[in-house]
Amino acid sequence: MHFDLTGLSGVGALKDILLKVYLGKFQPNELQSIIQQQLDCFEQKIGQQPDFIDGHQHVHQFPQVRDTLLDCLVQRYDHKIPIRTKTYQTDLKAKIIYFLGGYKLRQKLIQQQWSHNPSFAGIYSFNTDLTGLKTLWEGWLKQASNNSVIMCHSARIDRNWTDEIYAARCIEYEWLLSDEFLALWDQYACRAQSWKNLGE
Repeated sequence: MHFDLTGLSGVGALKDILLKVYLGKFQPNELQSIIQQQLDCFEQKIGQQPDFIDGHQHVHQFPQVRDTLLDCLVQRYDHKIPIRTKTYQTDLKAKIIYFLGGYKLRQKLIQQQWSHNPSFAGIYSFNTDLTGLKTLWEGWLKQASNNSVIMCHSARIDRNWTDEIYAARCIEYEWLLSDEFLALWDQYACRAQSWKNLGE
């Protein structure tokens, strides 16, 4: 499940969310209600509980959010659903994302023996073309370890859809359908896995 605070939930833009969580302004019942609503919606649409949780714009790792989310998952499912954390990328954007809560979340998951992916990649500025995307993916795959997650944001062209990274989504979709991507996938002996098997 891709947990969201900045889009469909209507809470606010990312900068508003960051200000609110770092000032501790969320009421616990406010976050609990949003989380439970999204879990309800997921189960209604998919027909089962999530196998894996992450967050749109990485909001699941922010202060207040991470504790409330983990509490809700244990209360609701009575077990620990794997959580996405820790990037192996070393660029500035990746470091900022990890600094904003990824480190604290990972420490909590380790302390609580909570299953989580070993590492992930896929962070970039969303302003590249197919050639640039190929270069990025080759770098991510070269550095990947077993059970790494590489996130993507792909979508088919839909002129009625407005989204701040719409153009990047269409380029990613084209890239993932390309023969070049398939060749790279084979070159690095990648294999698809269920989200539920990615935890450590």
